[in-house]
Amino acid sequence: MALGAFIKPGKELFLLSIGWASAIKSGKSESEAELAPAACAHAEMLEAGGVAPSRGWDHIEEGTGIAINSKERLVLLLAGGGRVYKSYDYEAVRGWGQSEGPAGAGLFVSVVDREMAEWRVSMKDRAERARWMEILSREIHEGAAQARRGQCGADGNWDKNKFDI
Repeated sequence: MALGAFIKPGKELFLLSIGWASAIKSGKSESEAELAPAACAHAEMLEAGGVAPSRGWDHIEEGTGIAINSKERLVLLLAGGGRVYKSYDYEAVRGWGQSEGPAGAGLFVSVVDREMAEWRVSMKDRAERARWMEILSREIHEGAAQARRGQCGADGNWDKNKFDI
C-alpha cells in the first residue's frame, strides 16, 4: 500500500521554470535543463522521506531515482523526469529485477499501486544495479525475516555494519 504521493499541484511547473531559468543563464543544453527539475524533485523526495543524501541509500539518473529509509522501512521512487515520486512500505514492494533491454538499462521495482505498479529506475552501470539488487534483498527480505525472528537491533533494523554494500 502506498503511504502517499509527495506530489504537489503546480510544483512541477515551478520546478520546471527554475530548471529552464538556470539553463538559460548558464548556457546548458536542453537535456541538461530537463535534468534540473529531476534533481530538485530528488532532493525534495529525500527530505520528505527522511533520507540523508549521498549516504549510499539513494540513486538518481536520467530523471528517475530510488532511495531507502531503513528506519521507517520505506522505499522511495522517482519517475517521469522528476514529476512523480512516491513512498512505499517494504510490505508493498512485490519484487525487483534488472534489465539491459531496448528500454534502457535499469532497475525495475514492482509495488502494490493501482496507478503505477512498476517503476523503472535508470541505472546504466551494471555494478550499481547489482549493488541495488543486494540492498533491496537485504533490506526487504532479510530485514523482514530477522525482524520476525527477533534478530534486529533496538531500532528494528538489521546491522548494516556487518555488510559492505
